Amino acid sequence: ETARTQLSSLLLNDEDLARLPELQREVERKQEGAAKEFQAASRQQRRSNEAALAGLKQARGALAKFNSLFGEIRELCDTSGASEATYDSQLLRRLAMVHSNVKETYRSTESVAGLPEAAGKAEEMIEEMNLVEAHVYLSQVEATVYRINTAMKELAEGKREGGRGVEGASIQMKSLEPYFESVRTSMTKFEHELWWVVRSFMEIDVDRRALVAALRVIETQELVDSKLVAEGLGDCPLRKAWRHRCMQNMSNAVSEKTIGVLQRCSKIAVDEGEELRDVLGEAGEIVRGMQGVFDRVHMCFPERYRIRDFMRKESRAFKESVLEILSGYRGELGNSDIMFVLHWAAKVPVGDVDVDGADVGEDEMVGPSEEVFIDEYLTRMDRALRNWLKNILKADFEGNIKADKKGLLFTPGPQDMYRLIEEQERFVGGSSLMGKRVRRQISAILKEYLIEEYGRRIDAEENLEVLCAVSNNLVVLDDLLADYQLEGFRQRARDAALRCGRVIYLDPGFGQLFDGFFSDDEGWKRAGTRTGSLMATLEDFMADFRVWLGPEMGDICMKEIGDGCCRHYVASMLSGLTVIDSAAIDRIESDLSRMRDKFVLDSVGLGVIEGIREFFASNSVESFVIGWSTLLDSGGLGGPALGLLQGLVHKRVDLTRSDCREIIAALQSTGLAGGQLGDEGLVGIQEANEGLRRDVFSTAWRGLYW
Repeated sequence: ETARTQLSSLLLNDEDLARLPELQREVERKQEGAAKEFQAASRQQRRSNEAALAGLKQARGALAKFNSLFGEIRELCDTSGASEATYDSQLLRRLAMVHSNVKETYRSTESVAGLPEAAGKAEEMIEEMNLVEAHVYLSQVEATVYRINTAMKELAEGKREGGRGVEGASIQMKSLEPYFESVRTSMTKFEHELWWVVRSFMEIDVDRRALVAALRVIETQELVDSKLVAEGLGDCPLRKAWRHRCMQNMSNAVSEKTIGVLQRCSKIAVDEGEELRDVLGEAGEIVRGMQGVFDRVHMCFPERYRIRDFMRKESRAFKESVLEILSGYRGELGNSDIMFVLHWAAKVPVGDVDVDGADVGEDEMVGPSEEVFIDEYLTRMDRALRNWLKNILKADFEGNIKADKKGLLFTPGPQDMYRLIEEQERFVGGSSLMGKRVRRQISAILKEYLIEEYGRRIDAEENLEVLCAVSNNLVVLDDLLADYQLEGFRQRARDAALRCGRVIYLDPGFGQLFDGFFSDDEGWKRAGTRTGSLMATLEDFMADFRVWLGPEMGDICMKEIGDGCCRHYVASMLSGLTVIDSAAIDRIESDLSRMRDKFVLDSVGLGVIEGIREFFASNSVESFVIGWSTLLDSGGLGGPALGLLQGLVHKRVDLTRSDCREIIAALQSTGLAGGQLGDEGLVGIQEANEGLRRDVFSTAWRGLYW
């Protein structure tokens, strides 16, 4: 299996396949060299084994002879009948030590001689899958090898009693190497079988009994490792660190299951035959299969292995690897392919592997590569949507305007916009994480581009039908896109309605009418024909707006028409009226009454007109002060204006220069009039009129249409 995996990694493309004959020749050369090395090593090993067996045979004979001689010494001591005191006590102690060492050496010799047999027995246990007993047996044999190896090294290095190395000890160690090698070979076979069982945890037909046995072996060895570390033998070869290797082997098992899909992913943008959906379908099955793996084997693992976290980590790593490979080709994928990848990523339940029941947040489940796809799609959508909205917006101001059954003016723009936005949400899935991201992006586009662009175009538009249609469209959009909670559409609809009420005064006819409104003083005061003409013209416009606009925006437009009429009336009156007498005051009162009847509004302009009429009708210094104060409080004049005050007072035909000076001085003393009078006294009528026009248009009416 390992060889197949490595071969797959070598043969990734057509160039690798072309090198196949060269690879085969290289393998044959390596095999030939390995065979020669093996033959030479075998011959050397055979000679070493023969020498070791001869040495063991000779040692056995010498030990037997030594034991026989020691027995004769004991018999001679017994038959002599001599007392213990006649013997050399030191000599006896040395003989006893020699006897003990000989016995230990004999036992060690027997242990070494029995190592091949013990290794063979362990291998039988391995073949029978008796891993626990095989581990116990091999651990004991390994401990024996370690003990003998340590003793021989100490003997060679002179670390035992006497402090001098024994000549030939290193040679004897080499002669024992074949016996030790048999144990190492058996342990290698045991580990191979152990890790094979561990890696099989991914298989559907996993032998859970064998897996439990393998984990018991690993846990037992962990206890041995802990004891060795506690004794300061952390570097001892008997310490295995198998739990770490266990997790590595499990991770390798997952990689073996997933490498094929990852290789297919890397070929999707190159080989036309590879299908994105098939590859992702297979990848999804693997991830979902990991849930099944967990269900089958999680009860086999000790809790501290945290197998649930391991499976979730592996699932996420595989999912991220798939997305990372595909993200390299995101520029070549269509929008539907990108959305398929994102839908796949959303449906692959890597978080479900956490059987604790803990909720995994959507943002936590989105990896870096998935973010790359999301950003790619959002960038494309942003560019396309802005372009579509730009075209629809252009058609709104230039396109075909139609009236509904009630006469309200519309264009197809709102429905087209809503359909595009709805299609985007439906395409990505409105309730998904991607749907929420798309929704936020659409909100940003509507707010940053569409609403602002509507405002810019409305401010420059002068076609009344277009403005009415745009206002109605924006109301419709505000209703259709209510879920986006954008306040700008309704405000832009009001702006369009206000613009309708202001644009009418850009008509040159209105300019001529207001410019000469008070020029024929006697005719204006007697008949009021200009006022009638003004009201009739405004009524024509208002009748159209009542049909073209909805009730809410229609009221806004009507109010703006009334305010505009008041503003222009006041500006024309203050700059054009040259004489203020009782007839002029009566005419202003009559016009004010007609405006109140025509316009349903709470207008600052009406307050200004009424304040001016009251000021004109003042008959004492005190009433002039009260009237001027009321006029300023209305907010229509913007603040004290000396030129305006001088002009208004001077227009009273029944006031002398002395009266005017007294009135203005009284107003100045109260702080209601700005500036100071010059040495020349009150300004003349022409200068006053110029001051009126300058003050009116620089304060109260700045920015309004003339």
